[in-house]
Amino acid sequence: MEPFSILYVPQEPPEINRGNTAGRPMQIHVLYTAQLKDAAGAAGQMIILPDRSTVRRCLSEIVQIHGEALRTMLFDSEENLLPSVLLCLGDEQISIDHASPLSDGDELTLLSAISGG
Repeated sequence: MEPFSILYVPQEPPEINRGNTAGRPMQIHVLYTAQLKDAAGAAGQMIILPDRSTVRRCLSEIVQIHGEALRTMLFDSEENLLPSVLLCLGDEQISIDHASPLSDGDELTLLSAISGG
């Protein structure tokens, strides 16, 4: 498992990405914990996304990159985030449908509940 990796998600064509006024990609630092770290194969990654991408878009891209193993740990069959997964943007816990778009340099942490006793 690599401690950190960089992934690039290409920009959408301008006619599709109407919200991208700056036209520059942004870097999002994604950190994984517990079983999510094993499924992703890294403790963290820098994801490069189109400007003004949402949390949902970021997670969708991560799942496309890492495949079914990570998808089943994050989402149910209807693509709802599992209740055992917590998302934090910086120090704030957020929902997958967080109202504000991500910003360049944001840190998104994916926390997975650990069972046991």
